[in-house]
Amino acid sequence: GVPPLRFAVADAQTFTAAIRKYSSPLYGETIVTELYDEQATTPGIEAALTKLAAQARSEDTVLIYLSGHGISDLPQVGINRYYFVSQNVSSLPTLSREALSENRLIELISQIRARNSFLFLDTCHAGALTNNDAAKLGNDVGRFVLAASASVQEALDSFDGHNGIMAVAISRGLAGDAGPDRKGFINNLNLGTYVQEEVETMAQSKSWNQRAVFKISSDGAQPFPLAKVGP
Repeated sequence: GVPPLRFAVADAQTFTAAIRKYSSPLYGETIVTELYDEQATTPGIEAALTKLAAQARSEDTVLIYLSGHGISDLPQVGINRYYFVSQNVSSLPTLSREALSENRLIELISQIRARNSFLFLDTCHAGALTNNDAAKLGNDVGRFVLAASASVQEALDSFDGHNGIMAVAISRGLAGDAGPDRKGFINNLNLGTYVQEEVETMAQSKSWNQRAVFKISSDGAQPFPLAKVGP
C-alpha cells in the first residue's frame, strides 16, 4: 500500500479554517466542500469537482486545495506525468488506474466556469503538473496554480508538528504576512509570491530542500482578493 501522511488532513483543515476566517468575509456566500480520509477517493474527488462545475458561475471565485501524496515520473510502471494519490490507491503498480491523473484533474477543472480560480497542490512532486506541456493550464482552466514542491522534490510532511510547510505559509500569508495591495487586500498574486518565497525559507530552516512553484497560466488573469488587512 501507500504509506500514510501524518499531516495531510490537518493541512487541508488548516487551509479551510484560514479561508473561512480571512476570505469568507469578502464574499456574499462561501460554500466549502471537504473530503477527508475515505471520502478522498478518485471517484469522490471527481464527483465533487463535477458538482462544483455545475454550481459555479462566471463571477465566482473557486479555490481547490489537494493535500496528500503526489507522484511523478515512475517509468517502471509506465508513468511520466503527475498523479494525485487518492485514498483508493492500493499500490504503485495500480497507480495509473486508481489515482487522479493530471490530465483528468485538468479536464475536471476546465469545466468550472468561474473567472477566478486558484489550484493549490500540497503534495510531493507537485511542480510536475505545471511543467508538463500537456498540463499547461490555459484560459479555460485554473488561471493560478501554487505547487508545494518542484517536480523532483518531496514535500516536508511536518514543519511545526501540526502542519506542513505550505499550509503554514498560506495561513501566515492570509493573516497579513503576504502584504496587502493598494486597496488593503491580500490577493492571489500577493499570496502566491509570498508562499513561493516563504516555503523555500522555511524549508531551509529545517535543513530541507523544497521550493514552491507559483504559476500564472493566463496572460489575461486578474488579481482577486483573498483577505483584508486591518479593519
